[in-house]
Amino acid sequence: MSQYDPLYEYLTNMTATRTDITLRFADVEQILGMPLPDSAYTRRPWWGNTTSASDQAQARAWMAAGWRVDSVDLGVERVHFRRA
Repeated sequence: MSQYDPLYEYLTNMTATRTDITLRFADVEQILGMPLPDSAYTRRPWWGNTTSASDQAQARAWMAAGWRVDSVDLGVERVHFRRA
């Protein structure tokens, strides 16, 4: 079980007609029920679509749900997901 399972569930439950979604970081925190780590606010690689690093549980969650991060804007704290 991962702390990012609620994000996996949220994205998995998106209707099949939905091909993309933009979330504020605050929305992601609400979905998770916990704050994002500081690195999510300061390091673009945190939002990368790689699961090779042992600390990329967040990427495993959205990629397992069939989504990829299309873009992230750290300045306005928004992430755009697109169905893979």
